[in-house]
Amino acid sequence: MGSMTCWQLARRGVPVIGFEQCGRELVTLNGGLMIGDPDGEFLSSIRAHDLPHHVLDAGLAESRYPQHRLRPGEAMILDHQAGFVRPELATAPAALRCEEAGGRVIRRDPFVHIAPDADGVTVETSTRTWRVGQVIVTASSASTR
Repeated sequence: MGSMTCWQLARRGVPVIGFEQCGRELVTLNGGLMIGDPDGEFLSSIRAHDLPHHVLDAGLAESRYPQHRLRPGEAMILDHQAGFVRPELATAPAALRCEEAGGRVIRRDPFVHIAPDADGVTVETSTRTWRVGQVIVTASSASTR
């Protein structure tokens, strides 16, 4: 949420500094198994876009993946481009958009203390102290201590 907030504020011309701790692979393509009607929508989409895949009949599916049982008429499809997105990192492109809109993003320098006072807010990171007018905190569960 933080990167998205920074992006939208910077887009509106608000001076923004975001503190972002991303730096890992966003998408992992590890393949995925799908079971269903071989004439169904998911396989027709794979075929229509000529995506790399294998269709396994019941015999081959049982020998390679015995933990999965196919019902009569079903097929197993191994989609080689299936994978997963790390949702906590999916906002990294928003940080780039924030910078493109004139904002500033501080990466891999986690904040350690935030102290508001009558004149603004002091944000202390592991390497430096920042003085700002306002702060929006959008910490994920991974960033809590």
